[in-house]
Amino acid sequence: MVSLIGDFQGMITAAAESLRSKAIEQGGTRKAARRKALRSSVELMFSPQPTPGSTVFHLWQKPQVPDNQVAAAQGALEVEGGPPLVDIAMSRVMDVLDSARSETPSPTELRDVLGPLGVTHAGRLQSLIKSLLAKDMDLDLTWGDTENGIRSTRLYRREAAFLESVVSKASEQSERVTLAGVLRTVSNLRKVDLELEDERIITAELDPSLTDESLGRHYMKPVMVVADVETVWQNTLGRAKRTYTFLSIEPRSKT
Repeated sequence: MVSLIGDFQGMITAAAESLRSKAIEQGGTRKAARRKALRSSVELMFSPQPTPGSTVFHLWQKPQVPDNQVAAAQGALEVEGGPPLVDIAMSRVMDVLDSARSETPSPTELRDVLGPLGVTHAGRLQSLIKSLLAKDMDLDLTWGDTENGIRSTRLYRREAAFLESVVSKASEQSERVTLAGVLRTVSNLRKVDLELEDERIITAELDPSLTDESLGRHYMKPVMVVADVETVWQNTLGRAKRTYTFLSIEPRSKT
């Protein structure tokens, strides 16, 4: 049961992170605080209530511990006047489960629903489904929120098998992002290393429009980079492979 709970929470968190990825990236040096705030805002509490033949888990949003920094970061993630992020993420996860319940479920339509939630969510979903199938368990989910009231969905063995057949294949996602860092390495193979503000280093290929001369001007200097990112989630290996292509590199203005 612990793994099922962990995967379910992971699905909600991953969905929320994908839905608010732009707000997190725009946080600059506050990205870590925004990511922490997001995870805090969608953290769930689980209370088991065993019944004959099944176990019912009551879910609710974990009460927030007063933290001014977290509260400020959460404000940047929520849409003013909109529902709480935990309700949005839960609704999107339920959309995925509902997509497998039609009489003639479509793999293409399912991928369209899954795509915006990101490859990490797909991996968590696959892990949850495998556990359900291995234990011959069904999943019934009911959630109440201030926007839509009470909503219910389910995942029985037939629907779970269909979902597993779709997400077991490599999931792909493409996006355009803006990165801030220092250009550390420029090679004659048109590969560059960029050290990000969180000290991670990514290696990227270069768009043909970027000249060697322009790269030399930015070497070992703070820059802003526009990049295309291709992500392939290898579900069977439980990891994601990301390939970066830098489209433009500009000096980063001092703030």
